[in-house]
Amino acid sequence: MKKVGNIIWILLFIIAIAGIVCAIVFGTNANLNKGYVQIDANAKMEFLTNSKNEVKSFIPKNEVAKQLIAEEKFVGLNICDATEKFIDLCCVSGLINVNEKQNVVLLGINGGLAQKLNNDVYTTMNNYFIENKIFCLIVENDDILEKQKEAKEYGISANKLMLVKSAINDNENLIKEYSKKSESELIEIIQNNQKDFLNSYKVSESDLINKTKLIDFNRVKFNNHKNLTESVSIRDFKEEYDKFYKENLTNFQKNFSQNKELWLQILTEL
Repeated sequence: MKKVGNIIWILLFIIAIAGIVCAIVFGTNANLNKGYVQIDANAKMEFLTNSKNEVKSFIPKNEVAKQLIAEEKFVGLNICDATEKFIDLCCVSGLINVNEKQNVVLLGINGGLAQKLNNDVYTTMNNYFIENKIFCLIVENDDILEKQKEAKEYGISANKLMLVKSAINDNENLIKEYSKKSESELIEIIQNNQKDFLNSYKVSESDLINKTKLIDFNRVKFNNHKNLTESVSIRDFKEEYDKFYKENLTNFQKNFSQNKELWLQILTEL
């Protein structure tokens, strides 16, 4: 009996140790179940999703994005719906110019099931542009040569550098220190930043006025574009769209900053 008792205690001890190990492992990696999505179409937004791809929190990363999301709801939406909603706002407000080809959206994905999440968000944007007959390049963060080079200086990937910069709010002095943190730790910091924003966020009258001005000013252009392209079939536009992609994507990936600056210059002159 004593031997049986010892065996039971040993088994209980093993189970207890296994439980502690699992708690450490899954506790440490819990944030990796969260998906991080960054979308930059001049207005720059980031979202965090849960394992069901529902938006749990978000934060605008520049002033124009803060204006654009005034009185908009994102929490609880599927990330694809949130993406389409944000891209539509960018198009209606003129931040993506429906009458020009010098449009680009920068897409960055990390955490969770990154590949599936990336495919879902990319496909959502791509379908939106084709269905609305808008020329716009979708450039993925980890495909941009200069971002790869910068990340290499810190011994990390371009997508991890994206997390680092988000976590430190682009404070260049902290990049080296935060590059040593795990992606899980970085996502936790980003999550806390987003929670702090949402807990204190109130729509200001000036943001709402600026949003209304942007949309009202560009609404006619957007509606005219829809009317002018109504006779063009989706199939015909997609052929032209695919050709546009092949001719421009590689150049944009290699010379991102230069091309982005040119795009912004064209945008401000319109």
